[in-house]
Amino acid sequence: MTRPRAGSRRTARSGSRSAVGLYALAATATGGALACETEINGMLGTQSDPLDAAVASNVVSLIIVVVAIPFVPGLERAARDLLTMLRAGSVHPAWLFGGIAGGFMVLTQAITTGHLGVAVFTLAAVSGQTLGGVVFDCIGLGPGPRRAVDRRRVLGLLMAVSATIVPAAADIGSATTLILLPFVAGMGAALQLALNGRVDEAISHPSPSAMLSFLVGAGMLGSIALLRLTVSDFSHSWPADPLLYTGGVFGVVFVLSSILVVRRLGVFVAVMCIVTGQVATSIAISTVRFGPSTALVGHCVGAVLLIGGVVIVSSRKGSSADRTSSSAIPSGSHR
Repeated sequence: MTRPRAGSRRTARSGSRSAVGLYALAATATGGALACETEINGMLGTQSDPLDAAVASNVVSLIIVVVAIPFVPGLERAARDLLTMLRAGSVHPAWLFGGIAGGFMVLTQAITTGHLGVAVFTLAAVSGQTLGGVVFDCIGLGPGPRRAVDRRRVLGLLMAVSATIVPAAADIGSATTLILLPFVAGMGAALQLALNGRVDEAISHPSPSAMLSFLVGAGMLGSIALLRLTVSDFSHSWPADPLLYTGGVFGVVFVLSSILVVRRLGVFVAVMCIVTGQVATSIAISTVRFGPSTALVGHCVGAVLLIGGVVIVSSRKGSSADRTSSSAIPSGSHR
């Protein structure tokens, strides 16, 4: 038998490391796309109306997804499997409504980002999602077995929650109250991840749950907007800058990219790259928009606490990265 040459093995390993490095870079950029979505939706909400801005963002995402349907392999079979399992009762109908939490996340972006800044919003949302993910893992709501809360997870949660308190303490007042919204939205995003994970586990295809998330989120926000029009005389002008309507584009980019990198890197590495890109980009955006300030120190301290908390919560002794808990998936997975 001819043994492979040592040079060939070294070349293969080098190519593998290069591929991993490229996917890690893509995962970091994916987190940056999520931070950009948050900033754009917040700017649109400030210049128009938060509810209408959220509707516009979700509708743009939905249109892109609908146009992409013919190009998604295996989608028709996955949809048939989903209908069959719904009739058989192996998929609970409530699992299909995780998009409500996604719609609430987009609405929260539009309401609070203009006041809090994208950095504080990101820290609060990921902290809330980390807490929600651990809770939902503990009660067994998501896919896979229940995961008990141990001292390691408690420490990670305390660090993640502290990441929200530190930057908020620099602005006692309205920010202290508003920061609760992205925190709660982050917990809702963890709930959506758990529900989407149950559907994905049942049909072994991520596209139906992602599309349902956009559809349900847009339907919820659109219904609220129509209801408001029936009870109040409301009108406003829309900003002319087309870039303010690209938040939904970044949302779709995040969803598709995160699916790709998680499969290539494993959950833990992908989550850490995405969170790092999301937090770093959000701090950079805040610094460019508002300039260096004393609040920047709080943002950086919060970022260190948050990433450290996510590392602790995500890591599991004696398990591979691919079995890591979903509790640390970043907030942008609200889709």
